[in-house]
Amino acid sequence: MKLDTSGFRCFYRALVLWMAVVQSGFCDGPVQLIGTPRLTVTGTKAVLQWTTDRETGTSVVYGPAIERPTRRFKGKVGKEHRAELDGLEPSTRYRLILGTAREPLQTNEFVTSPRVTATPLVAALTVIIPPPRLISPTNSVGPPPNSLRGQAPSKESDSSQIVSRPPPPLKETWGQPETVADHFRRHGADFHARDPEDYAAQAWRFRNTAATAGFRAKKDAKGVLRIYDPVSGTFGAYNPDGTTRTFFKPGNDAYFDRQPGKPIVLHE
Repeated sequence: MKLDTSGFRCFYRALVLWMAVVQSGFCDGPVQLIGTPRLTVTGTKAVLQWTTDRETGTSVVYGPAIERPTRRFKGKVGKEHRAELDGLEPSTRYRLILGTAREPLQTNEFVTSPRVTATPLVAALTVIIPPPRLISPTNSVGPPPNSLRGQAPSKESDSSQIVSRPPPPLKETWGQPETVADHFRRHGADFHARDPEDYAAQAWRFRNTAATAGFRAKKDAKGVLRIYDPVSGTFGAYNPDGTTRTFFKPGNDAYFDRQPGKPIVLHE
């Protein structure tokens, strides 16, 4: 007697399809950066390398830090990423945003050497805007390192020490702690924040790295400080005592231009 296996085959195919859909659902979270990006400068070209926890596209936007980065590099899909940045000038601070075509993972700055040399030089990267989470090569989660392993931080990378220092709890950094849950609900996704504490910590880091990064700033007659980074589109407002009022991405530069107060230069 011949068995009819067509029903079993249909069931098996449906099961395989369902498992693929379920598995893809587990990968919908934000891409995670593993370890520390590495930048090597040779002459007028730099090679940036980094690793992600799963295969993604390779994208870097870069340019002089005093202006909005407009140069773009797009590379292959994979876990190991490599980007070649061309047209660098000596003694110049550059800003770069590495990530995927859809999602920025980290914003960094670096300074090129005073003269062009044919010898490859490892450049220290300053973390300006860290990723939501950073996975070490041993898969432990921790704050972004402030320098390349085995290399002492340079003067240009001092701001990353502020980024790596554990932030105070939100009850100390947020002006009205009872409102942070609402702010997180409305704006936490802008920064891939895990919870209100993580959201408040990112606002605190943004304020503490603003001077080194050269972000735009205004201060009004009441002493309220407003800071804006046109590269990432991040806006933060802070009370005179330094606590956070709000933190989000308005979506355009005009929002900051309309804010009250006079432009100021932040000092480290």
